Amino acid sequence: MDRTCPQRYFCRCRRSTGVVIAIFYTADVPEGYTSLDLNYIDANNIILALKLNDITLPPDRGFPFQVVAKSKFGYKWAKWVTHIELSSNTNFRGYWESNGYNNNADINGPPGNRLNIFLDILTHLHVT
Repeated sequence: MDRTCPQRYFCRCRRSTGVVIAIFYTADVPEGYTSLDLNYIDANNIILALKLNDITLPPDRGFPFQVVAKSKFGYKWAKWVTHIELSSNTNFRGYWESNGYNNNADINGPPGNRLNIFLDILTHLHVT
């Protein structure tokens, strides 16, 4: 997977402006899809995937790049990113978070959060 590590860019801005989160804006949710804490990005060496198996990401996989947010539920893995805003607004909530999903999205988070997500997915499945 070809990638770029955003930490080196984010750290410079962070020192000079006091930003604490990165907000990811996407083609499908232009008002802000999700956000990640910069401490999490730094500590986990989070990457922006540009290619998959040496092939530029196709549109269905998130072209131009996908955020790879290890240890987070899929709604933190933003696809079709159009721009990134570095912000001090810790109250920002993206699409899923504004609809009741946990802003932290840790896969090992509280059981209630995982159960709520699972139940929400089940309610949208159509079994035939």
